[in-house]
Amino acid sequence: MRNFAKFFTCVILLMTFTNSYSQIKIDLKKQTKFSIKDTLEIQVDLTELSETFSDEEIFGNNGNELEIILELNKATGRKITQNYEESKNQDNYQIKEVYIDFKERLINNIGSSTLKLIKKSSNKYIYYYKSPSSTAELFQVQSPEYFEETSWSISFNNSGVNSDNFYIQTSDSESINLKDGEFDIMPFDQTVAPYNQLMYYSENVKNNLTELINDINKDLIYDDQRFYQGQTPRFLQYKDFDNDGETELLARIYDYVLGYEYDRILSNDEKDRLVSRIALFEKENVNDSIVYSLKWKYDEKSEGTEVHAIDLDNDNDFDIITKPDVFHGTVINRPKYYNDSFHRPNSLYINDGNGGFTVDSLSVNINPNNLLQADNDDLLELIYSDLDITGKNPKLIIKENVNSEYISDGVYDFSSLYDETIGGIRNIDFNNDGNQDLLFFGSSTDYNGEPYDSTQDDIRKYSLSVSLSKNGKIKPELDNISVVSTFETPFMIGWEGDPIDIIDFKGLVLKDGLNLPHKMMHHRNFVLFPLFEIEKNWVHPLLKTNIKDLILSLSNSEIRSIKQIWINAIIEYA
Repeated sequence: MRNFAKFFTCVILLMTFTNSYSQIKIDLKKQTKFSIKDTLEIQVDLTELSETFSDEEIFGNNGNELEIILELNKATGRKITQNYEESKNQDNYQIKEVYIDFKERLINNIGSSTLKLIKKSSNKYIYYYKSPSSTAELFQVQSPEYFEETSWSISFNNSGVNSDNFYIQTSDSESINLKDGEFDIMPFDQTVAPYNQLMYYSENVKNNLTELINDINKDLIYDDQRFYQGQTPRFLQYKDFDNDGETELLARIYDYVLGYEYDRILSNDEKDRLVSRIALFEKENVNDSIVYSLKWKYDEKSEGTEVHAIDLDNDNDFDIITKPDVFHGTVINRPKYYNDSFHRPNSLYINDGNGGFTVDSLSVNINPNNLLQADNDDLLELIYSDLDITGKNPKLIIKENVNSEYISDGVYDFSSLYDETIGGIRNIDFNNDGNQDLLFFGSSTDYNGEPYDSTQDDIRKYSLSVSLSKNGKIKPELDNISVVSTFETPFMIGWEGDPIDIIDFKGLVLKDGLNLPHKMMHHRNFVLFPLFEIEKNWVHPLLKTNIKDLILSLSNSEIRSIKQIWINAIIEYA
């Protein structure tokens, strides 16, 4: 007698059966935090069936061996892209995601969409499959692709047990999802990009931060949840604030949300809790744990403030500047410290050099990333880009800090060069004269002389430029602008990213503001291979590792995804 029992399940499963059902166990070897960097190891345990069914019923006419097949129904993923050819079929180019069929990748790799399990030699009821490489390599996942989920079914051929007698459960809700007879395998990280590994490892560092923050915020948190009160640490900054050679942790540890629909009148006590709490923590390594202790805290009268660490007064220690969010709530609940506005000015926390702070404020609300050096003195200027009321004609604006107020110190018109807002504004000593210069990029769009149409293949033209300081002062006038590099890319609606990444500049090592060399460049094949073509003797300024060794340290999948001509060139050069 030949029956076919087919059912679907998820990748790490543990089943429990009730009533007349029997239990089948389906497990991944790694039952929590399954990663696409792990090998795919699936085990099917039929031991529980033997308590209800005979071997003859289980194995049919096959003696003591079954044919157990995993059938891949679908494997989905996506890729964030800025490439016109990959995105042109999306509606109006606004969706910058390309969807990937990883089932097709599996078929291309192993010639089939099925995986056959083999019997474990020591137990006739246990079958398993182990991939010859990582899950990412099995499905040929490449960075920056995202591998989202796979949907599988399991088939037992030549079994005498009907599928109605089985019920499957999972003990791993993080990696497996059961739905309508199918099971999904869902890796937690989804991508082979290196930073995901770093995020995962950081979760496993034991520390007391959660308990400590809960204790610190006891005076603010209501037991009856009258409105949202958040205690998740945000805007984390690891810096040496007290100049003792050890880094401290700065974070916002409390915020609130009311929302415009929140029309209940708040009491004065409730309004007193409408603050953003900032805290500075010292840390000590104890065995395999980090023990934090509170060094300093301050309740800023603002909502959802962002926290930035920067040397505001040029005294070689880190000060703090915050950027409050707009007040989200009805006028009747707006705290008095907002006066007649829904906005709050930035607050400044000036470091005394020992991690103690004097609180000050600005009269405006600015973006701390725009605080830069324009005259190489002890104070930072405000440098930003703006457009006219038509959304065109970009200009660079420099404002000088005068008694905590920013006064215009120059407006520079770039409308003859660029169509759009100037971006990537940052300081760098470009000519090694000891003074900070100004680096930035701008773009113009070529419409081929026709009215704009989102279905056209429009080209955005970028130029990376520098304005050198003269006598210590930066004046980005058109006759003082030098173009460092240019490139073109298809224009895409809604793209607001910064397309400029500086990989290396004269071997400089910078860690505050502008990071040099680029902190992820040695993990990226699309950076290393072209760099090898340009400079075969290049050495990483921090790692002191040459370009060839950096490339050879990449994973096999990262290397395979690059043109063979590059690989041959490296081997030949070696």
